[in-house]
Parts: sequence; C-alpha cells; structure tokens
Amino acid sequence: PDLYRGFVSTGQMSHYAEAMVEGHRQLLQRALGRGDAAQAAALQALGRPPYIGPDGAARRERYLQLLEEAGGLWHSPTKFDRVGWMIASPEYAWWEKLRYAQAANASFAQLFPELLELDLKRLVPRVEVPVYFVVGRHDLMSPPAVAASYFAALSAPKKAWLWFEESAHFPQWEEVERFHE
Repeated sequence: PDLYRGFVSTGQMSHYAEAMVEGHRQLLQRALGRGDAAQAAALQALGRPPYIGPDGAARRERYLQLLEEAGGLWHSPTKFDRVGWMIASPEYAWWEKLRYAQAANASFAQLFPELLELDLKRLVPRVEVPVYFVVGRHDLMSPPAVAASYFAALSAPKKAWLWFEESAHFPQWEEVERFHE
C-alpha cells in the first residue's frame, strides 16, 4: 500500500458472474420495453449467463455484440477508436500491436475460470488507500447495482462514487475531459 496513493476504478467488475446475470436481465428488460423483438429473441436464445462449455466463447461474443448494439458497453455516439489508440500508443512495439486482439482473447480464455469465481466482497473487503469508483450510468457489462453493492461493503480511508451520465463501461474514453478533471 505504501506505493499507492489511491485506487481509481472504471467499470468495476466486483463479481463477474453476478454482473453478467444482472447485465443480461437489464438488457432483456430494455429490449422488451422498447419493443425490440429481435434483440429480446436473441437474448432469450442465448439464455442466462455465465456462458460456459463448448459454445461458451461464441455465446459470450454474441452477448458482447448485443451489449454494444444497445449502448450498454459504449454509450456515446462517438465510439473510442481502439485501433487508432493502439497504433499511436508508444508503450507497445509494432509486433505487439499486431497481436493485441489475439493476446487479449488468449488471456481472457485463461482467466475466465477465475473470473467466474471472482467476488471482491470476499477477497478484498478493505484497502488502505482512497478509492474512487468512476461509474458509467449506462454500463451493462458491469452494472452499477453490482458495483454499488461492493462499494457499500468496501472499507477504505476515503471512498467516492462518481457518476458519468453519458457513459457505459468505459467512462475514461467516453467522457475524456470530465474523467481527466
């Protein structure tokens, strides 16, 4: 802790399995509420997360597509240019940039079993530095209700919950100027 002055969290994934279930529930509720029969049918066909087993990766990918289409992953009409960011990033060599997506997918596949067990209320009930949760109002990848449950239980010398009204899962890229304030 002596090396850290604070912890700033965006898209806080405090309980992965619970977040997936709650995100799916909210996304289905929104689709039904706006009369989007196609999206509701697609979500019902996927079934309730978490998506495991032989077709789990394909079902997770389809779920992410549905989240993105509905604004639950990226809410801002101006999407963050991930490719442009990666190309311009001085932190990575060209060969790393070319393999970024492949490496990210391989890492997720290896970490997925552990993510299914992730419960920060149990694993990290207390931190010794100030904590700031930066929360996108429209985040369905890590729904605010799930993050709020962890935030309420977390013990820290100082805690702040900061709403970003025009963001989903990535407020640091959707409301850049405000985030940097």
